[in-house]
Amino acid sequence: MNARITWTQYPVELVDQLEQAAIGASKVVEPILKGTPGFRGGYWMADRSNGLMVGLTFWDSMDGINAYEAATAEMRASVSQGQPQQTVGHYEIYDQILP
Repeated sequence: MNARITWTQYPVELVDQLEQAAIGASKVVEPILKGTPGFRGGYWMADRSNGLMVGLTFWDSMDGINAYEAATAEMRASVSQGQPQQTVGHYEIYDQILP
């Protein structure tokens, strides 16, 4: 299994507004995610104390991550104009602990 993590740093005072915008954008992103082979779920988080917002998605393989990134490249580029720099990481999950 693989994970894709996106970190974006925003001013603290914008977190509530950005959270609402992200929830609205999920109407567009959710069908793309669910339609991409290998998608296994995700979490979107905010640290309200410092403005850091994180997206974490899980995938069967890097092929799914690459397909998602290709399908959303234009949309992500247009949304990110004028926004803080995002850091994206791709990770292979080698172990897990479940309840």
